[in-house]
Amino acid sequence: MISFTMSSHLNWMIIRNNNAFLLKKRNINKPFSTESNNLTNLSSYRYSGLIHRKSVGIVDTPDKKGFTVVYKKAKAMNKPAKATVRCTMKAGARRSLLHYVVLVLYYVLKSLYLLRRPVQLRRLINLYN
Repeated sequence: MISFTMSSHLNWMIIRNNNAFLLKKRNINKPFSTESNNLTNLSSYRYSGLIHRKSVGIVDTPDKKGFTVVYKKAKAMNKPAKATVRCTMKAGARRSLLHYVVLVLYYVLKSLYLLRRPVQLRRLINLYN
């Protein structure tokens, strides 16, 4: 299968000085960006949500009760309508993200060899509830 997409570095070289999301201000060395999936709002290659195959963003829900995590699927790069996935979390920030925090903690402990014996994820979740 032949892919006709350009590299992210080439895309950045094309759009870095000229795009619709660029915000240039006086006396500011680094321009800002208003693009989606740019968590820092800085116009740089590292934080750009336009050029990378995978990116994550957080937006407010319309009713202001919770938040929505928006991310791009790498496999749907050629289909922009199907590339973004929205996941709304309304149970509160701590409770909504608890499962993800426990997963990250599990893999960090596993990589540091602090888990000598296998521990079920349910036990870790019960520890942090």
